[in-house]
Amino acid sequence: TPNTGYQIASVTVDGVNQGAIATYPFTNVTANHTISASFSPINQAPTVNAGPDQTITLPASVTLDGTVSDDGLPSGTLTTSWSKISGPGTVTFGNAAAVDTTASFSASGSYGLRLAASDGVLSRSDELTITVNPAPVLYTLTVTTAGTGSGTVTKSPDQVSYAAGTVVT
Repeated sequence: TPNTGYQIASVTVDGVNQGAIATYPFTNVTANHTISASFSPINQAPTVNAGPDQTITLPASVTLDGTVSDDGLPSGTLTTSWSKISGPGTVTFGNAAAVDTTASFSASGSYGLRLAASDGVLSRSDELTITVNPAPVLYTLTVTTAGTGSGTVTKSPDQVSYAAGTVVT
């Protein structure tokens, strides 16, 4: 039986390769036999961590700091990708194939993002949530006086006028 994490690669009996078998039947044994076995590591799926959930306020983008590791099997080639799995708007990734990248969002809301990795045979993914708050509304208050201290206050961008003495919040 192979050690944990290994599998039988081949078994040779009396110089003849029997393939990757776990048992070999001997019948009517009347002579010595030579048995050898070779073992190989078992390919494991990549380990993926998308990083912590985050909260930002538009128009800021978010820095995604994922981690991916692999056992190098079967070929040593590892591919990664970020994707949007939920959310109200579009997500633009700085480089969707990079483990560490940035993402910007077209609208406020809650977004689910997935980091996936594949070694060509096995794959794994992890997800995180980005909460995107709307951009703050900035107002410009303009005070216009009529020469005697009375006047109007205009709040922009919605251009609502207020009479003198009105409290604007």
